Amino acid sequence: MPFTIIELTNPFNCSVIVTPTEAIATESSYTVSTIVGSVVVHKGKWYYETTIKSAGSIRVGWCSKSYIGTTQPIGTNEHSWAFDGTHSKKYHNNFMGEAYGDWCVKGDVIGTILDLDGRKISFTKNGKDLGFAFKNIRVSGGLSPAISLSGGTKVEVNFGSHSFLETLPNGVTSLYPSMTYLQRDIALETFKLYSEDKDKISGNGLLQLGKDLGLEDPTSDPILLILAWKIHSKTQWVISQAEWMTLWALYKVLSLGQLKTLIQNFKKDLSTDLNQDFKTFYTFSFDYIKVSPTATVLEVSEAIMLWKLCGIPNRWSLFDSWEKFWKVSKIKGINRDTWVMLLSFIDTIGTDITKYQDSDCWPSIFDDFVESIQKGRFGK
Repeated sequence: MPFTIIELTNPFNCSVIVTPTEAIATESSYTVSTIVGSVVVHKGKWYYETTIKSAGSIRVGWCSKSYIGTTQPIGTNEHSWAFDGTHSKKYHNNFMGEAYGDWCVKGDVIGTILDLDGRKISFTKNGKDLGFAFKNIRVSGGLSPAISLSGGTKVEVNFGSHSFLETLPNGVTSLYPSMTYLQRDIALETFKLYSEDKDKISGNGLLQLGKDLGLEDPTSDPILLILAWKIHSKTQWVISQAEWMTLWALYKVLSLGQLKTLIQNFKKDLSTDLNQDFKTFYTFSFDYIKVSPTATVLEVSEAIMLWKLCGIPNRWSLFDSWEKFWKVSKIKGINRDTWVMLLSFIDTIGTDITKYQDSDCWPSIFDDFVESIQKGRFGK
């Protein structure tokens, strides 16, 4: 028996992040049907809500493109993750499920949060956080929202085309980047204030935008880098009109003041600890600053500037020694592995060089750095 989807709004037109395809619905011989939403998300944090409109078995969650064509409900294979509120269970790559969350009935609203940066999935019930259902998820090729229903079951799905039941956590966005006409006009007028031509913000216009968003010192304040990270900018120190409009739509920005608050909150979230958000931002910064997409290294001067921009000196008291080490090194470029591994080095070794073990398979450049510290060349 086929199921009925009420108000399943296809979330199109989110450039850069979301790739629209046709919605795909399948039916199986087990009277369970699955619909896969018409978006694929590859990074970031995403949310949608499902309201239960009738009795029946309901699973909500996410799946990869490898799931499509499967006759079983989501959660039964390695390509999908699901919460079954009607049985208070979570499912991933198994048929029996594991106890999780609360029982859900007609009228309840299930919120679904996907954190691709942190590789986690969690759920809510009527605004109550049910905790992380899945951690360290392995994803290749992005994920799509997915729902499996028993025959005749009805739900209402809100990707963000109207207000959610709960206030989204900072950094989490809806799958439906809608804008009102007023919001669109404000976004475009604000864009014109900083754009040197109709298609992009760059140069002096970008610098002025940074100052209006609270930029203090371009050499040490990461505001513009954070902005580039959040819009998944493709071109160094350039904001296209499409990226600008997507930013305003995704985060429901209504004024430059709201955008400033948003960016300052992102900056605050990155200011403490080596959390997953910071690690994602830090890795993005290397790829963003490279002179070309095909480049494999940063020049030492570029890397030192970028480490400072990312706030590494404030997180690691050995940074002065690290900087001096690179300035006299015969190695003229810093590759991505070294860039990424530095965070692991800081997290594991910190300032206590006695913790360092050659047998831990660090890149050889870290062996050389530790040796230079042990010999007192650049301080301790």
